Amino acid sequence: MKKEEHLERMGVYSLWASFNEKIAVRTVRGILVDNRFEEAKEDYYEKVDQSKGIIHCSLLKTNLYFGFVILNPDQVVDLLFLFLEQLNNNHDVRIRDDETGTDYPFQKEKMLRKLSEKRKAFLGEHAVELIPLRQGKEFFDYLEKKGIADDVALKFKKVKIVASDGKKKEAIIKIKEYDFLSIEIGGKTYLVEYKNNAYQTIRHLDLAVNKDGYKILCNGTSKNVVCMGFCANMAEGYKVYYDNPETKEMEVKDTFDCEDWNEYATFEEQLRTLFKDEQTYLDFKKRHAGGESG
Repeated sequence: MKKEEHLERMGVYSLWASFNEKIAVRTVRGILVDNRFEEAKEDYYEKVDQSKGIIHCSLLKTNLYFGFVILNPDQVVDLLFLFLEQLNNNHDVRIRDDETGTDYPFQKEKMLRKLSEKRKAFLGEHAVELIPLRQGKEFFDYLEKKGIADDVALKFKKVKIVASDGKKKEAIIKIKEYDFLSIEIGGKTYLVEYKNNAYQTIRHLDLAVNKDGYKILCNGTSKNVVCMGFCANMAEGYKVYYDNPETKEMEVKDTFDCEDWNEYATFEEQLRTLFKDEQTYLDFKKRHAGGESG
């Protein structure tokens, strides 16, 4: 595994907590507020303690998606478990393991053991320490100061290019974090400056190649995909939510990966597919402008 892939996988610890459909969303929101989570955006909550770190939480249908930097100290984990225990006292909560694709009843000891294993592997390999850190950029800044993230700044992702005749071929996207995305097609290099997050940036890069009859095909430019909440903020657009039509569940996907289910969609088409109600669509587009509306 390449170092940048390892850092991307290990840098942020995340988990899904699913609850019974009978629970009203307002009930879950109430428990979040009771535990001093603040609504930063619609259905996106943060709990911040400058001395302890930060927890991000997205509320999606009957799922809660939590994320925090793995180098946060134990106190930030305690804050998360206090909330989960309170929710589980009245409603059965199940935790999904993204690595194995399985889920299990909420068990604090099991979750602590898994987190401990991740921390031990990460700390042992990189010789870093547990310190209060906030989101994405601060994490990479810290690693750079330790001299272990020299090749994190520039990444290469393989995507598919769809020509005007429908034929597909592979191409490589260069990613300079917080700087630009670029891709070479037919001897021509297309480059766009970094926007609010990686998802918005690839949507702008796709617009650039559209002018010459090409389309970039990957998870981030596919149908039934949206980037909001945790994916847009904590994951900085490197993750997207996929509304799986078969399982009827929201799944977290890597923005630049390609999968068999990929079907190209413009930014507008993505929103129209997921938000049938016109006013909901317009409200979301206004709040998250940047895909095709810049």
